[in-house]
Amino acid sequence: MSTGSHQENRILPLKSSGVIATLALALAFLLGPALSQPLQAQTYTVLYTFTGAADGANPYSGVTLDDAGNLYGTTFVRGDFKDCGLFHGCGVVYKVDPSGKQTVLHTFVGNSDGRQPYFGNLFRDNTGNLFGTTVYGGMKGDIGIGVAFKVAKTGQETVLHRFNGGGEDGQQPVAGLILDSDGNFYGATVAGGSANDGTVYRMSKSGKVTVLHSFTGSDGIEPTSWLNQDAAGNFYGTAITGGSTGGGTVFKITKAGKFTLVYTFKGAPDGGLPQGNLVIDKAGNIYGTTSEGGDAQSCPYFGCGVVFKIDTHGKEHVLHEFLWAEGCGPSGGVTSDAVGNLYGTAWSCGAQNSGSVFKVDKKGNFTKLYDFTGGTDGGFPFSSLSQDKAGNLYGTTNLGGLANGCDYASGCGVVFKLTP
Repeated sequence: MSTGSHQENRILPLKSSGVIATLALALAFLLGPALSQPLQAQTYTVLYTFTGAADGANPYSGVTLDDAGNLYGTTFVRGDFKDCGLFHGCGVVYKVDPSGKQTVLHTFVGNSDGRQPYFGNLFRDNTGNLFGTTVYGGMKGDIGIGVAFKVAKTGQETVLHRFNGGGEDGQQPVAGLILDSDGNFYGATVAGGSANDGTVYRMSKSGKVTVLHSFTGSDGIEPTSWLNQDAAGNFYGTAITGGSTGGGTVFKITKAGKFTLVYTFKGAPDGGLPQGNLVIDKAGNIYGTTSEGGDAQSCPYFGCGVVFKIDTHGKEHVLHEFLWAEGCGPSGGVTSDAVGNLYGTAWSCGAQNSGSVFKVDKKGNFTKLYDFTGGTDGGFPFSSLSQDKAGNLYGTTNLGGLANGCDYASGCGVVFKLTP
């Protein structure tokens, strides 16, 4: 398939100029020269390399683990070329076992069952069912504007809800789903709502969607991150742009729909364009990443991004400002271990302009754990990381893996394991 066609599929789901600019910059960094030799991390393992055929290609989401060590995730494209040939495949839901064997659980075909699952990780319930969203598809005779789906252990898919757009339920649910103790799902859409700036919604077990909040600009535009829940049952998320300065926001919303604007980013030096997974500690502090902002000298003109903490008084503390050599544009957010260390990925820059894996401790001390080369080890990770009980980290890269595979001669992406 052509480079132009694939690039179009990568950037179409989000209407934000900020996000599109971020994805376009990824391609620019990919084609740019390497900076230096990569770190030699003996603990890094490629578990699976996507071929771009029936097994899928170009995962943006990370992976979800079960107790047996199996990993579950989605790819953005490839899979079924016959029924979804126009889009080079609509993506797949897959499983990778501890030995690295991949099994395709479901292949999306487009309008009927959804097309192109994006950022949000799959949610796995205690019986092994997987739940997620696609950014397109769902309407017969049209491209559709997204679905919420369930995939059983047998691989059988059930469409729980087809989004209609507008104020009714929103459109383009890029962020995945989270299940509360009452059995309801919660998620966000990047468009739709009263001002077409996105929504936060609740979905019942039967698939009925209720809009809890419609974004209007001053409170944020385009919530792209999946929601995280605190001990009291409140949900937190980010809107990638909007707010009083346009740099994006962090918000809180109750199950009843009471919305609170927690923080508005200014761009530099506090960060801008927040994306990915948030961590809420026992004290109620919020941790995450922005894909821009921070040190504007290292990444002109917008900064390489930051790792931030927002305390219980709504004050932001920048724990780390990324430098070019450390990685640019951390878009997957952070994952926390038992002692409060934060782990994440930066999608570009680093030693080989292909991204990195990092650790930031409670005091803001930064450690680069791995530099991607963009070759057989993968490159350009957009995903969040998942951690097992032994402390191993798991994730995906959007590109890399196979020389001359997929577009840009860099591969279709990989699933990886890293022991920090």
